[in-house]
Amino acid sequence: MNITRNFLMAAASGLFLGLSAVDLHASPRGSSDQGRDYLSGSSESDGWSFGMFFLGRDKNVEIEGFTAEMRDEKLAAYIGRTLLPWITLYGIAGQDRHSFSSGHSGDSEQSFLWGAATDIDLFLHEIQDPVLMENEIRVNINLAYYGFEADALGETRDVGQFDASLTVSLANNLDRVSLYLPETIAIFAGPVFSQLDGDISDKPDDSVGMTVGLEVFHSKRVSYNFRVENFSNVGYAGGLNIRF
Repeated sequence: MNITRNFLMAAASGLFLGLSAVDLHASPRGSSDQGRDYLSGSSESDGWSFGMFFLGRDKNVEIEGFTAEMRDEKLAAYIGRTLLPWITLYGIAGQDRHSFSSGHSGDSEQSFLWGAATDIDLFLHEIQDPVLMENEIRVNINLAYYGFEADALGETRDVGQFDASLTVSLANNLDRVSLYLPETIAIFAGPVFSQLDGDISDKPDDSVGMTVGLEVFHSKRVSYNFRVENFSNVGYAGGLNIRF
């Protein structure tokens, strides 16, 4: 309950700051790079998307009463289906590579990673400015669950991971003058929540953090992004997304 309450408080604070200060932003994940399409749908996409992502984190974990630092790296592909203009579901498959710093836990090799996720667009507001050109402020929720195995204390253990984020973004639609320049650039920030369950658990005070990052739409169908996360340690993530 305390973890959930802390995340909700952090999420509300992030939402308030994002809406009251134009320079706080979040990652656009809609069906196109045009803000008007996030909630109304895009005629240039039939709702399918494909991509790859990586995610690296260091977390303090507990295994049968022992404490260790877990280095976890995910590399996976996903396929997504837009059910409604404001909600998309994803299936995820890839590999998880992890190791432990404590002498009580041996290093792990890679294991199969599976998961599911959803993106929910909560809010969109377009800004027309003669200096900033066309901009959109958007609020987005992302929920994801991953499953994998880890070898620790001489046993193979089942691990589940739940991630959630509430991000606020400012996307700037550029007047494209060259094929080498992107159509849209977005910067984003907001609170994030991550918790392990199963045979390995993390510290309750290591579950809530913040993220900030950048997403670039090279075209309406292709985008790539990078972000950093701050829990008790700094993590990183990035990916490539293609819309059909």
